[in-house]
Amino acid sequence: MYTLGFSITWTVLAALFAWFIRFEPDWQQQEAFVKITLTAMPLAGLLFIRDSLRKMRRQRSIRWETTGEATVFIWKELDGSEKRSCVDPRVEWDKDDRNFADP
Repeated sequence: MYTLGFSITWTVLAALFAWFIRFEPDWQQQEAFVKITLTAMPLAGLLFIRDSLRKMRRQRSIRWETTGEATVFIWKELDGSEKRSCVDPRVEWDKDDRNFADP
């Protein structure tokens, strides 16, 4: 949920910055790298928003059923398939989100 808020904030601020910087008098003299970077920042934000929304939908889709002694967790995975597990998957999802840079 926090990543969605950050992604939206990033995208809006980056888009505003890119929009206003275009009106600077020396914009035409900027190097291509600067222009590409300023254009890519809001586009990267859109990708982060998409990823955050997918993860939020997965988080909200989780439900559980109690069958006898066991509790079965059921959720929609990121690819749309339905998954089942006896272990709560949110713990692993949180670990993956925090340690995405670790191999």
